[in-house]
Amino acid sequence: ACNVTFCHSDADALWLRDPRPYMASLRHGLVFSQGTIAPTLLVAQWGFVLCQGFFLARPVPFAAHFFQRMMYEMLRIERWYKRLAGDAGDQDALNYAVKGMHVHWQLPQVLGTASLDMVMNPFVPGPEMAVHVNFTHFLKEVVGHFGNPQRTFAMLPHHLVMRTPADTGPAAPLVLHLNFGPSKA
Repeated sequence: ACNVTFCHSDADALWLRDPRPYMASLRHGLVFSQGTIAPTLLVAQWGFVLCQGFFLARPVPFAAHFFQRMMYEMLRIERWYKRLAGDAGDQDALNYAVKGMHVHWQLPQVLGTASLDMVMNPFVPGPEMAVHVNFTHFLKEVVGHFGNPQRTFAMLPHHLVMRTPADTGPAAPLVLHLNFGPSKA
C-alpha cells in the first residue's frame, strides 16, 4: 500500500468553500458524499446511498479490502447490466459492496427528506425508466462499520455536499455536486 491519503472530486463537483479542513477533521478511514437515486433498491432499504463523486480515502487496511470488494461488485454489476443494455455505475458497485460487507449503520439526527424524479439510462438504447425516490438528510455524518466499530467509514451530511438544489442545512455547503440528468418533470 502507498500510505497516501487522498480526496477525489468529480470535475462537476464545484467547491464553494475549501472542504479539506473539514475532511481532515473527520477520523474515518473512508468518507463519501451522499448519493440520491441509485441503486434504488438500497435507497428504499436504507433511506440513503453513498456517492463517489466526492470522497476521502485514508491508507487504512480495511480501505484496500473495501476497494477490492467494490471492484468485484463493479465487474459483477457490469455483466448484469450488459444483459439489460444498461450502463454499470460506480455508485451501484460502491453501495452493493457496502451491503455485501454487512454494514452496521449508526444514524444521527434526521434533518429532513427530499424527493427526486429522474429518468434512468437516458443515453442507452432501450426503454427509459422514470424513477421517483425519497432520500433522508442527516444533521451529521452517517457512520458505518463492518463488524469492528474501530474501523469506520462515513457519509457526509447532504447539506455539506449537495446533490439537489432545494436542500437547506445548518451550514453553508462546501461542495455543490448537483444531479443534472434529465428529469421527467
